[in-house]
Amino acid sequence: MSVFPQGFTRRLHRAGVARVQFAYHWHSDERQFELEVLGEDGQALTLPPELEGEIREAVWNADLGTFGTYLWDLASGEVVPFGQLTYLTGDVLGGTYQVTFTGDPEETLAARITPDPRRVQVDAWVTSPDPQIREAVAGNRSVPDDWVTPLHGDLDPSVSWTMRDRPHRTLPLSKQQKEAGNPATLPRALDTLARSGWAQVRRAVAANPSTPGRTLADLAGDPEWRVRLAVLTNLSVGDDVRSALLAFFSGADVTLRRLTAREEPISPDLMSMYAADPDPTVRAAVMGRPDLPGDLLQKMKSDPHRLVQETLTCRPENGLEEEDPFDESWPPEEQWRVAQMPGNGELWGRHDLQMLALAPNLLPELRALFLTQPGMYWALLCRDDVTDDEVLHMASSGPANEWVVRLPDRTFPPAFFRTLLPQLNESEQRALVTRSDLPADVREELLTHGSPAVRASMAEKGALDEPLARRLAADPLDWVAEMLLRNPTLPPAVAREVLTRLGPGALNPFIHTKESLPPELLGVYAEVATGDVLVNLAANPGTPPLPIIEQLRALGADGILPLLSDPTTPPGMLARLVGTEHDLLLVRHPNFTADHLHALITQSVRRHRFWNSSYGDEHRRITELLHVMLSSPLMTSDLWDTLVTTQHLNGEQRAMIASRTDLPEFIAHRLKEDPVQAVARAVRRDLWPDL
Repeated sequence: MSVFPQGFTRRLHRAGVARVQFAYHWHSDERQFELEVLGEDGQALTLPPELEGEIREAVWNADLGTFGTYLWDLASGEVVPFGQLTYLTGDVLGGTYQVTFTGDPEETLAARITPDPRRVQVDAWVTSPDPQIREAVAGNRSVPDDWVTPLHGDLDPSVSWTMRDRPHRTLPLSKQQKEAGNPATLPRALDTLARSGWAQVRRAVAANPSTPGRTLADLAGDPEWRVRLAVLTNLSVGDDVRSALLAFFSGADVTLRRLTAREEPISPDLMSMYAADPDPTVRAAVMGRPDLPGDLLQKMKSDPHRLVQETLTCRPENGLEEEDPFDESWPPEEQWRVAQMPGNGELWGRHDLQMLALAPNLLPELRALFLTQPGMYWALLCRDDVTDDEVLHMASSGPANEWVVRLPDRTFPPAFFRTLLPQLNESEQRALVTRSDLPADVREELLTHGSPAVRASMAEKGALDEPLARRLAADPLDWVAEMLLRNPTLPPAVAREVLTRLGPGALNPFIHTKESLPPELLGVYAEVATGDVLVNLAANPGTPPLPIIEQLRALGADGILPLLSDPTTPPGMLARLVGTEHDLLLVRHPNFTADHLHALITQSVRRHRFWNSSYGDEHRRITELLHVMLSSPLMTSDLWDTLVTTQHLNGEQRAMIASRTDLPEFIAHRLKEDPVQAVARAVRRDLWPDL
């Protein structure tokens, strides 16, 4: 049975979706999600943001067992491991990663789900060079255990891990592996073991210094690249075989070169070749090796690519260590002493090196040296006397992510930004757009070709004039325009236009009521604000004294309770009180109208607390509020349609609603096609047997 709801799967089918490839993993203390949606022709589909968000919610709530990269085939309902999550630098705690979906999805899926395949087909899958296919057949429980026995000794971790789920059997694998790695094993026995069906045994033979040259020559053509690498590392291998293997590994595709560069061990010759590889991800893999020789490390320190420099800062020797005292007057001999200490050019964890880079009397020779070491750039940019030419040099040859955050400390010429822009990733572009001295052509490039997140950063933190503000206010994405409301430089007239477009529900009670916002903006927000936003604006002394603000201020510590408890409070005032912790009182007020219910659904329900109310009193209060709203005689089909969506309610709230007996039929149908399994199952089958 599929881990995804059948109804939701059918809905995706109607949208033209045939397969979904996704990565679901943990990185830097946050869940990450990458998605590719494919149609029947195998080409990428662009889905509406709402539907893509529902796929994300479906994945988060599905029982996938573990993080990873997956292929979801909608026709069969199967979800199989597929794709690669590769850390180019660092690890899950922090670093740069890359998600790719390479391989043969058809064959991978067939290997996993084909019932009772023929032996010849299984043999082809078991010996496939693609570990994804071997892992897939290892997980196909209709394949007899004896047919996949070679996979018990597979060298790919994902394959051997999947084979653990197979019934435990007594195999000679461990015994053969031990014999294959023993230097005392006779050459004839090693030659026999070199033809083992287990790759782990063949690799042990390839690494054994007692293995005869002819056997190593045979293993140099092994289909498993890790076996070939073991042959190359073996000191007993002949020069002709070594040369052929060096040519193979240096000419392999970038994925194999990167994997090989991280493997333990590799030969010094191959390590040197990969240290100068044209692909920066391969060089970064070499930089991350703990056995990197000192001379090669020193040579690679001048590599300007950001991935190499990022890996360099993560090396263990660059951790925080106790430093020797240094002379803060920085006489020349002290400057040279600190600059030549181990870890030269690496500012991470080196307070002495940082202070040297900032020293007013820094020697010209050392300044020139530091300009060749990208790891020193951000410290040099803190100097008041750094020249524009030096900055341009760093912009063209250094890892921008090391120093882009330092840009606001200095005014740069237009040429600097034009040189900088092509090197920046999305995160760095978002930092760049906040500068007030951006040349018009660079700003236009970012507005025209930048991502929505870049435009949102400009809307939130950029220096806005009225034409720029109006352009961002007209952005086709509501959430980009909404970011303008956080910007203290937003012209009030444009703020009114944004609120006319988005409504008062776009205001947040904690973000748009801060004292850091100018009074004229606070006044605009107070003109339309409701509920908690209005209450917090009244508590802000910077908010202009509009009549409703003065009325709330006069209530003092009692807040809005007197107004909600007074049966004579007019409907107009009640409309301004929508969206507080006292909404239950509002719903039960004698002057509560259909317009108030509509506002409650479109404004209050969308707010943050509804999505974060799974526990305690707040959860009980909101659950009761939802039931009271849905039971109201004012509830219409249009309001049901507006309220019961994945955008307004979380999965737990939708599941609670799905179990009600008074659902309109179209809502029951919608919930049966919900992306969360628990919601779809909560729909009453006794009431809706045909769904």
